[in-house]
Amino acid sequence: MNANQDTTPLPEDEQALDPRAMAELMAAQRTTVQRSQSRGVRIILGGWAFAWIVGFLALWSGTAGGNPLFTLPGGLEWWIFGAAMAVGVIVATVTGTRMGRGVQGQSTTAGKLYGLAAAASFVAMWLFISALRRHVEIDAETAALLYVGAFVLTVGVVYAVGSAMSRSWAQFFFGLAILLLAIGATLLGAPHHLLLYALVGGGLMLAFTWMLGRSVAAGPGA
Repeated sequence: MNANQDTTPLPEDEQALDPRAMAELMAAQRTTVQRSQSRGVRIILGGWAFAWIVGFLALWSGTAGGNPLFTLPGGLEWWIFGAAMAVGVIVATVTGTRMGRGVQGQSTTAGKLYGLAAAASFVAMWLFISALRRHVEIDAETAALLYVGAFVLTVGVVYAVGSAMSRSWAQFFFGLAILLLAIGATLLGAPHHLLLYALVGGGLMLAFTWMLGRSVAAGPGA
């Protein structure tokens, strides 16, 4: 044995971890990341719940035969609806950007592609219906049902398909609930379909937000 060999023990933070401690550290880091991601998703859902409740209630209150208590002045309902949707977009964009900071790998690429596909789906649906109206005459009441229904159907598909990425049955059933909402609201008819979207749609988002919070609080073993 070399008499000159340095036998000074390494500092505690530089010593090699045993396999069990390493596994516990990795599990703790994974839990921290999951909680951070879940918090971001809940913020996004909360923003959209606000947008749906305020936006669709405004449209319902500005449509003839809608809100029995008061009617918004002409055009104001669309300004409120647009502002509410803008809040939802801003909250989702800012929160999504923060969630992606420092995250690398295939999951990041998949998330970006999923977001782009969702945005393209909304735009394509809007353009498709607009193109259809060039060839098929649609009255205002039918158009109100068609445009909003198509938007909500797309939301439901986006969440249901996204459950494959998150491996979440809760998200899958949430997407199905949104799809059923679009069908039920269309059966109800205008203008009260807007009230249904506001109360049931916004309520579903708040309920899903609460479920995510409960699952995170329960921990991985729940």
